[in-house]
Amino acid sequence: MGNLCHQKRPDRFLRVMHQITRQLPDVQGWILGDGVLRAELENQARSLGLSELVRFWGYQTQVGPYIAASDLLLVTSD
Repeated sequence: MGNLCHQKRPDRFLRVMHQITRQLPDVQGWILGDGVLRAELENQARSLGLSELVRFWGYQTQVGPYIAASDLLLVTSD
């Protein structure tokens, strides 16, 4: 969740997702937010084979329902 910028390090989230899928191939990840890195992150997800497992939701005004539906929240910011 948040601004997709370098300080938030969403690239780390994608690398962790890539590692997790080795043990849990059906895991799903969500990225909420928008920013200058979005296109780069979407390309990274494709190159890691995560296109079907990671969903980019874009900017959301209400994040509570997403948090409630999640089993894990991963914070990757510097």
